[in-house]
Amino acid sequence: FAALIVGCGHIGDIETATKCLHLMDKMSVARTKEVYEQFLRAIAATLAKRKNFITIGSTKNLKTNDLIRLGESMVKQMQQSTTAAADHGNGEVGLSHAVDINVVNALLSIYTNAATMNRALLFYKSIPLRFEQVEPNRETMKLLWKGCMKSRRYKDAQYLFELIRAREHNDNDGEADDDDNKLSSRPSPLGSISTHQYRQMVRLASYYKDVDGVVRYLQMMKEKHLNIRGRDRAYLAMIAGTKAEQLEARRRFSFESKQRRKDVTIRQKANISNGKRGLSFKPWSRDTRWAAEKAAGLRNKQPPRMVGKIYWNVNRTLGQLDDPW
Repeated sequence: FAALIVGCGHIGDIETATKCLHLMDKMSVARTKEVYEQFLRAIAATLAKRKNFITIGSTKNLKTNDLIRLGESMVKQMQQSTTAAADHGNGEVGLSHAVDINVVNALLSIYTNAATMNRALLFYKSIPLRFEQVEPNRETMKLLWKGCMKSRRYKDAQYLFELIRAREHNDNDGEADDDDNKLSSRPSPLGSISTHQYRQMVRLASYYKDVDGVVRYLQMMKEKHLNIRGRDRAYLAMIAGTKAEQLEARRRFSFESKQRRKDVTIRQKANISNGKRGLSFKPWSRDTRWAAEKAAGLRNKQPPRMVGKIYWNVNRTLGQLDDPW
């Protein structure tokens, strides 16, 4: 049943996932922690795909708040439910101890996919009070960060940025080792700030015309020896540059956007996959781009060149003909 609910979540079909739960109850199959977690993720996936025309049972046209309340009620049912204990099935043990960070993140994804960032941040701050045994991890920050970027919440993004940065700095300070008195650092549970997140903050600060913010994040990138693209500098020129610099920045954005759209088309058609770098937009070499376009079928209609090109100096050619003599 958990696998069926996972499949329903992949296609955003909360109606069929609910029918699976009803079928489990009719067959007297106990709900496990995985069933609750996957059902919460199915709700989140449904909100990510569609927010209207949702019907569960006799209730039609469920709204976003209805699905959020459904997710909260599922967590309460999980905390109050009982399952047969492993010791010969004599005792009854509740699932409140089974509420871990995965279940909490599944519930948080419902808030973020519903585009209710105020409630998502309130839920994040209430995690230590509601779930004492749970500590936020990297996935928690990733969900909140993605929601802030999608809704362009600059203040909230700054709060998350400083939170991750401070935790990363404190955890990387290290502790003295007794053997050789060297500092041993451990990775932060909230993760580290990636280059893409720095670039997102630069773009968001430019969107809100925060010149000091753009300069600050670019300076951080420089101090960490990260690659600062011309596009990143163009965000600063868009809000603090002269008219000529702003026109050049807009020209760069237009050119790079067209190039990125073409690269996405090539990668999708050629089905190029290199793990996490499968959609990397680093500059391609001429041979690599030629091979990718050929694999994508963009050069199939071009016949092979049988003769070489004729080059000439237009200024010294009479009538601009192909014959330079």
